Amino acid sequence: MNLSKTDSTRYLCAAAYLDKNLRELVIQKILKEEYNAIAKCYGVDLSIVVQHCLVAKKQEFELDVLLAILFFLFYFVNIIDNLIANNKYFISANLIIAAIGIVFVKKWNLRYRVLAQKLSKSNISNSVAKFNFGKSLETRLEKLTQEQNGNVIVYGGFSPFVGSGSDIGGWSFSLNISKGREEIGKTQQPIPFEVEELYKHVFNSIRDLDLYGLTIEDKVCVNGQEIQNNSLFLPNPFSHPSYQVDSSVIKKFVNTDTKHIRAYKHIKVITWNGELVFSVFLRFRKFKKNLFVENSYFLLPPVKDDYKEIDTIAPGITFTKIRRVLLDSILEITFSRFFILFLFSIEWTEANGLFVKFGLSLGLFDLIWVLLPILLKTIIEAWLDRSRRKRSERMIKETANFNYGAIMSLREIASSSEFSQYFQSLDKEMYFKVIEREIIDSLSDFLESKNIDTSDLKERQMAIFNSGMIVSGGNIKVKTLSVGEQAKAVISNVVKLSKRYNKIQVK
Repeated sequence: MNLSKTDSTRYLCAAAYLDKNLRELVIQKILKEEYNAIAKCYGVDLSIVVQHCLVAKKQEFELDVLLAILFFLFYFVNIIDNLIANNKYFISANLIIAAIGIVFVKKWNLRYRVLAQKLSKSNISNSVAKFNFGKSLETRLEKLTQEQNGNVIVYGGFSPFVGSGSDIGGWSFSLNISKGREEIGKTQQPIPFEVEELYKHVFNSIRDLDLYGLTIEDKVCVNGQEIQNNSLFLPNPFSHPSYQVDSSVIKKFVNTDTKHIRAYKHIKVITWNGELVFSVFLRFRKFKKNLFVENSYFLLPPVKDDYKEIDTIAPGITFTKIRRVLLDSILEITFSRFFILFLFSIEWTEANGLFVKFGLSLGLFDLIWVLLPILLKTIIEAWLDRSRRKRSERMIKETANFNYGAIMSLREIASSSEFSQYFQSLDKEMYFKVIEREIIDSLSDFLESKNIDTSDLKERQMAIFNSGMIVSGGNIKVKTLSVGEQAKAVISNVVKLSKRYNKIQVK
């Protein structure tokens, strides 16, 4: 699946222009992040989303600079009113019209060129290759893509499966593999096996389902607070954690349990063109006489409806569209700080001679207040970035359990709490139940082939299927993701965290 063309990627690219808070979060917590791991964004080409965030930020800065220049001209016109006499109001009116025109062009370009054309379903063009990001930034984007495809999950919160969405249930049990099965009144001798054999048999059966968007990957989950002295996952304390380990390392953790590091098989289905991501994390752990089976289900719901506005915008020029964008531009200029300060400047310079000097002082103060942050924006941001980096470095030096892990992924932050369509809720049930049955059936077949008694497994299988482990304790709603008491509680927490992250202001 080409992730650059999924709906989730398109919507998050649109969010770069529609949601400033999310855009700043992406730049600060993903692009400029130096020490914490970046959570996996399943179903999304994160590199392209970051590029659109950079382009949107650049366009916003350019607009601020242009409006600041016009404000300077407003101010200049009003302090030389004695020279231009009656032409002052004519020039000022033209400058206001010019400001409205600049905003109009910006809004029209964003809405009907970027959102309606470049990010539309019919003409997907996510590429922003024409923008020169520079060699260092391009290198960072390439590394970001590699991190997203890595087999290591460094988590910083409670759940080790960060990036996979809402925990909607699962099950686990232990089986006695030393007990032989009965055949024609005779107890068979169990045949020894390795866990890798079991994994291979189960995953071959799941692949035979031929589900579109299905992938099966190895994942190692490690606690971000427990890797500071572990060169395997953190070669340098002042760097990103490792995002890829050798298969031999994974095999080691498959057969060995540690408190903070676990190996899982990640069964993932990306469907609805990236809108839904179903994840199953499966683990087998073989002991001397027992086999422990652990299975957890996660769901990434669709992206918020706010970012789907691009699918409702039709390209083309009409009078209604021009009128709408023009009205929005007038309102934006009218309530902008530039225009309000301009009105204050006119009010004071129109006063009698007693207040002219005070009026000029106010105008100069306003001029500095508007222009200085823009002119020094790059310097200020660099200083803030340096302060954050120094603070993190100090914490790394002073604390033995600095948290290198990721808390939430961008895809989780931008997720809705509802399904977009009824069939999405049905597909959730279908994919999980089909995969679940295949896991248990193939496990039973494998154990029987090893002459192991599976009567306990069949009892547990009936209990799982009859009780509906994924959808227990509640009702499925057609639109919402409330699929049980546990799932309802978890997704509520995800929504709260998402709202909190969306309010983050970079300091």
